[in-house]
Formats: sequence, C-alpha cells, structure tokens
Amino acid sequence: MNRKVNAGSSPKHRRKKRTSVTILKFLFIMMLLAGVLLCLPVFRLSKVDISGLKNIPRETVMNAVQDEMGNHILRVDKQTLEERIRKIAYVADAAVQTKFPNRLEIVIKETTMVGYIKFTDGFIGIDGTGKVITTAQEKNEAIPVVEGVRVKTFVIGEIIAVAEEERLKTVLTCLNAIQTNGLTSTIAKVDTTNLQEIMLQTSGQVIAKCGSKDQLEYKIAMFSSVLPQINLQVPGTVDLRIAGQAIYDIS
Repeated sequence: MNRKVNAGSSPKHRRKKRTSVTILKFLFIMMLLAGVLLCLPVFRLSKVDISGLKNIPRETVMNAVQDEMGNHILRVDKQTLEERIRKIAYVADAAVQTKFPNRLEIVIKETTMVGYIKFTDGFIGIDGTGKVITTAQEKNEAIPVVEGVRVKTFVIGEIIAVAEEERLKTVLTCLNAIQTNGLTSTIAKVDTTNLQEIMLQTSGQVIAKCGSKDQLEYKIAMFSSVLPQINLQVPGTVDLRIAGQAIYDIS
C-alpha cells in the first residue's frame, strides 16, 4: 500500500514557518518601538546652534527658525528653512543640518555691502550680487555711491529691481572690482549715467575715466596700481580709456 506524505506538515516546514512568524513579530515590535520613541518629546526641535555670525544678530536668524521650533526633527524642511534664512539682509548663504535627537546646526555665510544706489531722498545698500541689504538716509562715507541707475522697486533681502538689467550688471562688475582691489573706502562715487563714459571719483576729487564697460575689471585694477603714485588731495584725472595705459593729468 502506498502512503501519501503531506510535505506541509513535516517538522522542517513547521520550523521554517515558526521562524518566519517570529521574525515578523520581532520586526513589528521593533517598528512599533521605534514609532513610540520617535514620538517622544525628546525628538522635538528645541536647540539651535548658529555659526558664522559677525554682523547679524542671532535673534534675527532665530526669527526665521521660530516656525520650526517644537516640530519633530524629521519634519524640519531644511531646504525651505535655508531659503528663508538667505532672505535675511547680510546673509549670502546658509546651510542647515538636523542633529538627533532635537538640534539644528546652521552655518551662515555673511555678505558685505559694496555700494549704495541713490534713490529719491536716501540710499539703498547692495552687496556684490545686487541684493538689497540696507537703506539709509545718510550714507557711510567709506562706501561708494552709484549714479545713473533707475530703481523700479526694492525689498530688503532680495535683488534690486532696476529699469535696465544690463546697467545693473555693469554696476556690479564695477563695484566688485573696486572691492577686490581694496578701493571701497577710496572711491566715493561711481558714475554710470553714460555706459560709454564710466567714471570713478575718489573722495579727494581724483577722477578715473574708464570709458566703456569693456575690460572694466582690468581698468580698475590698473587704477589701483597707480594710486600710490598720486596725491589724492589734488584734483586730477586718470585716463584709462587707452588699453594698457593710465594717463594722469592734474587739473
């Protein structure tokens, strides 16, 4: 007589089944435990470390973070928070990292003012990207003022809106070159009214005639190189319009 054997009821099969059930139970318990632990108050954001601050008050950055305080650390939207912080005046960049169980690390890179743009009865301070970082009724004498730019609108923390974008690009090229060559406190005025006759003026009434925007960075670097040979207290001009030359003339 032949006897049929039920493979599903073999000891080996039953052991495998019990092992699988045990593993599933273990995973379920671990997931449940993890869920419970993550819901504990200890995982809610309560600490913020901020580095890189020089001129920006800590409270200003904390105001941008305030909406996230008390939220679960895994629910903090780092990208949105970084964008919010970048809109703060004098912030060039920001990086946010979450640290368990309840802490944020924020690294700030501050920007610097490179110039003022005249606007109605005051001044708009901008950085090297055109971002508005301050407004003032009276300017800092160590910062150059730009003439010739028509401002449409502006919001602190955002790029200034002007009538001519190309003119703004030229202005930023000029201001960044002035800063790079250490002339920010030397140049009092940047006249871009005529983009074919761009002029820089020192506080001592020495005028640099740059001509067009072509090779503007090179011309400003050349002006910087000849300044030590010039008496800035005596009115005069430095003609930079001829390539490779700086012709100084006393008025």
